[in-house]
Amino acid sequence: MNREMMQKTGQKEEPVPDNRGLMKLVLILIVVLGFMVLDVYFYRQSTMKGLGLRYLWLPVLVLAWVFWMSLKFIQQAYSLNNTRSALQYLLASAFSLNFPFALISEGQVLVDELGKESLIEAIGGPGYLVIQPGNVVLLESLDGTWRVVGAGRKYLKPQERIKEAISLEERHAHIVELKATTRDGIPVIIGDIRFRFRPYSGDQSGSFRRSPDDPFPYSDEAIALMIYNRPVTEEGLASWHQEVSKVVEEIILNFVRQSLVDHLTAPDVGSVDPRNEIYRRLLDRDGKERFRQKGAELLWVDIGHFGIPSEVKDQRVDNWHVRWSGSVEIRRAQDEAQRILQHEEDRAEAQAELLISLLRRWEAISSKEETQQSRHILYLTILSQLLEMIDKSARGSGGD
Repeated sequence: MNREMMQKTGQKEEPVPDNRGLMKLVLILIVVLGFMVLDVYFYRQSTMKGLGLRYLWLPVLVLAWVFWMSLKFIQQAYSLNNTRSALQYLLASAFSLNFPFALISEGQVLVDELGKESLIEAIGGPGYLVIQPGNVVLLESLDGTWRVVGAGRKYLKPQERIKEAISLEERHAHIVELKATTRDGIPVIIGDIRFRFRPYSGDQSGSFRRSPDDPFPYSDEAIALMIYNRPVTEEGLASWHQEVSKVVEEIILNFVRQSLVDHLTAPDVGSVDPRNEIYRRLLDRDGKERFRQKGAELLWVDIGHFGIPSEVKDQRVDNWHVRWSGSVEIRRAQDEAQRILQHEEDRAEAQAELLISLLRRWEAISSKEETQQSRHILYLTILSQLLEMIDKSARGSGGD
């Protein structure tokens, strides 16, 4: 139901009782009494004085018969329990007399006596509603128009009926359990969700808020949304309480489906707290708009707790073991590779230093005036050391 439709059908004018019914009653009495006076007059002037007197009560009998048949028609048409209720409705609707009353308290229509029939519930107006503070009533006419009335004594127009009486008190709701599957495919149970809500009291700017002068503010549009914006299920028309609970469930379940299980059950330090994120989604502008479409205003919410089914816990432990074992093996391989790399670098550096030392000794021998035999001896010595270094290097590489 959109805003344009509600503005078109909503009624703001306060109706008043129609006094034309009393005028009709007076006119009928004047006609009947006039007919009787004329009948008596012509009876006295008649030559058949013994025959005219019987017609004196004819208008009264006709009127009584019409009145009785009207009562029986009303009783049968509206399935009333007795003719006394039909008489009260006839007097109220036709002559504006003896209007029925109905007391509205705690969102219900109450009657004075146990078992007494309520004409306002059975038929509708005309009548009066005595609405206690903290209650509102949506009234609906046969032409489809509606209006919302608040606390006080309110007149109910003819053919206007009570669509629904609503209490403006805050409501408490409890969702025992929700089930969803996280993004990594693990089922999660969200249990013991509690929240409080009330009928929407105004727009986002803060108008229609509670005050000592008006402790139960409400919006006509919100009341209409509460009643008309509800789907019909296999069990019948969904209640307003169910529709508000459904909004809470959808927001929480959508967040769980988009998250990883570890983020829900054990969030990392410095990461976004999942509970705070759910609170934010419930109370941000989009969340408030979703509640407003149901005619509700969320006041407080407790997310409850996240849990995992028992049959999934062992599988989670195995998954953690595999993941952490893999991480340890990777770290160990990285450390071993770093050790080998450092060992190779140290050995290459030692070999380079030894080679430089041998070259320096060869240069020193070449510069000195030695005999040919001495040079050959020194040359062989340096060559043997060089071959020994190459052999050690080869054996070291093979051992690693």
